Parts: sequence; C-alpha cells; structure tokens
Amino acid sequence: MLRRVMMAAGSAANDPNWANVVSLLNFGGPDGSTTFTDAKGKAWTASGNAKIDTSLGYSAGKFDGAGDYIYTPTHGDFSFGAGLWTAEAWVFRPSASANTDMVFGKWGTVNNSSFILHIGASSALGIVLTTSGGYQSANDVMSAAGVVPVSALTHLEWCRDASNVFRGYVDGVQVLTHTLAGGLFAGSADVTIGGNVQGAYDANAFVRASRITKGICRHPDGLTFTPPPVPFPAG
Repeated sequence: MLRRVMMAAGSAANDPNWANVVSLLNFGGPDGSTTFTDAKGKAWTASGNAKIDTSLGYSAGKFDGAGDYIYTPTHGDFSFGAGLWTAEAWVFRPSASANTDMVFGKWGTVNNSSFILHIGASSALGIVLTTSGGYQSANDVMSAAGVVPVSALTHLEWCRDASNVFRGYVDGVQVLTHTLAGGLFAGSADVTIGGNVQGAYDANAFVRASRITKGICRHPDGLTFTPPPVPFPAG
C-alpha cells in the first residue's frame, strides 16, 4: 500500500541523521521566487523558468519540462564514490511525460558524468550510474512501469547500501534493486534538480522537498517503510 504523510512546517521531529545531510531544500518562498534556500548552505541557481510555485496549496519548485532546472557547483559532498548515500524527494507530476524526468543528477559531458535519479517515460523509477564517467559504460536500471503515480504527491528514494546494492523506493515500497561494485565517478559536473544542461532529461514536475544524505543508506533492507514527513526537518 502506498502511503502519504504530510506534516505542518515546524512540527516535524528532528532528523537523527542530520549530521550526514549534505543538501536539503524544502522549496519555501513566495510564488514566482527564484531563490532556492538549502538548509545545508549549498548555493542553487535557477536555469530557464525554474521557480517557486504555490498553486498546489504549498510551495514547491516548478519545472515545466522545457529547459528548467536548478544547479549547484560540484562539491565533495556529492562525490559518493563507493560509499553509502540516500537521495529523496517529494514529487508531484501533473501529467505523464514522454521523456525521462530527472529528479537529481550529476551528469555533464560524455566523459564527465556520475548519476541520474529519474522517473522514466513509462512512469517507472530509474537510476543511471557510471564508475568511469562515460555514457557508454553507464548502468541504466528501471523498475516496472507505472509505479510512480501522476497527480499525487509522492515520496521517491534512492540509496546505496553496504553490499553495493542500489535501491529505489516509491512511497516507502521498494521497486528496484541493482548491484554495482566500485565507486561512482566524481568528475566536475554540476549537481542539478529538475533537468540538466543537456536538456535531455527535463522534468515536468513539482518538487516539494529534496534531501541528500551522505554516508548513510536510510533504508538498506528493502522493507516497506513509512515515508518521512514533508517538509523535511532541518535539524
């Protein structure tokens, strides 16, 4: 069963893994704002028409599938190597896309790429990984089709555990696994949300909140869990 959990701002319990969080955006702000505040101090810049939108009754980052994304410069916090990590987002898709909707990515030129965390054209959950930085050597893994709903606020999570298993969850239910030994390529590409500079992975979606945790796989066992509240606790 898919679960929906929402909580008013300021009422969320503290995050026991807060020290390991390297980026957290709750996309607060007035309608139309292009300021994206990261509770961990990363500086994000809007590209295209990316902005804060309040039309759903809460503030969220709006990405319209036409070259909109936000980016932050490369940083050691986003070089995961062979270590544990978790990336999460609360996402609302207004319609099914015919393309790959990138949620997070560190994907640059042909030999300067690391990962793409995405929703596939068939509403699958997907992950693209490379240890060499090259497109040709990338592992592109998808869940079954239709697991990411349309017109519903949905929690998505990707993580890597201590056994080199990459796991993908939708609303707390595991939908994909992939084993890959070795460290992800570091490189110098920007980290992006909602798309990237190539324009090949532009998301048609609202991102309500996003969080990246380094050094911890929050759900390493594949068991169903209750998604965390939104907005994510900043502390």
